[in-house]
Amino acid sequence: MVQQLGLTSGPSTGDFSTYIAGEFIVVQIRFSASLTVTGTPQLALTIGSATRQVDLFGLRRTFISNDTLLFRYTVQSTDVDSDGISIAANALTLNGGTIRSAAMTNAVLGLGAHALANQANHKVNGPATVPAVNAVSVASNPASGDTYGAGERIAVALGFRIPVTVTGTPQLALTVGTSTRQATYVGGSGTRTLTFHYTVQTAD
Repeated sequence: MVQQLGLTSGPSTGDFSTYIAGEFIVVQIRFSASLTVTGTPQLALTIGSATRQVDLFGLRRTFISNDTLLFRYTVQSTDVDSDGISIAANALTLNGGTIRSAAMTNAVLGLGAHALANQANHKVNGPATVPAVNAVSVASNPASGDTYGAGERIAVALGFRIPVTVTGTPQLALTVGTSTRQATYVGGSGTRTLTFHYTVQTAD
């Protein structure tokens, strides 16, 4: 039987409560036993007034006989839910497959008290298309130790919440000591991650 149901993904929008088109909604359902699954069971997500059938994405096994089913849905541009996603008690269906214990006993599919009412921190606004940065990371390493030397390249990855298209040659300001250095765009147009490079100077 179901022991726990939860939304394990998080929106990357400004208030971290609203998914936009292209982002993933991940739901996990933990059972009280080890599972054997065939076919592609589905989980119904209620997004606004629409029901979206989400295929099984994976099975996570544990060492304490509490296997977890994972479902992943990609938000569409038409999806809107201002008061939050909900999941009904009868949302889990076999879709022609099977969910059984290791002893081949059919699983109880009802979610019971684990069903989710509107989740205020998991809203959906599929039509939103404004690109915004949601991650910045240094994507390179010094050749030796933790310090870059002259001539070495520093790569910085700039992550956006939706794919972006680049024209021209944007720059990213790096603070190196007390100086500002401009890293130059080198690639990533059409994706969610842009890469910038800066070559360390002898004065840095």
